Amino acid sequence: MWMYMNTTIQTGCDIQFCDETGTVCAEIKGIRMRQPSQQDHGQEEQSEMMIFEEMWTQQPLKKSIHEELKTVICFLTGEAARKHAYQSLQTLYPGAGVFFISQGEETQKLSNTHYQIKITDGQAYQETFRHIETAAGKADAVLYGWPLED
Repeated sequence: MWMYMNTTIQTGCDIQFCDETGTVCAEIKGIRMRQPSQQDHGQEEQSEMMIFEEMWTQQPLKKSIHEELKTVICFLTGEAARKHAYQSLQTLYPGAGVFFISQGEETQKLSNTHYQIKITDGQAYQETFRHIETAAGKADAVLYGWPLED
């Protein structure tokens, strides 16, 4: 992973984190920086530059030793992501009720286990959760995958 940093007077600092192919994986916009003053720290503090590298190791999901999941709500829009999540959850928790909430232009029930909501409609979240709770009881877990899809 590498990062690209762009600094402008108008927006501050924008940072893009990219994978080895150049695909943007995460982005931070509008960071503003300034030199700390004596007033910020009271007195001059000694500091040193530290460099680190974060290493991610992909591992399969493991069953929770505490409980079995009966109802899972997944915030995923893409069909491939929904299919993968469903298969993974069924492998770990056979028979679990998996409900999907997708982003869309309007709020609607697409199937018994798939809902679409307009993300700016706060009432849509409440109504969708109420429908799911009526159908399957309270959710045991929520998988929030929308930020990974944007």
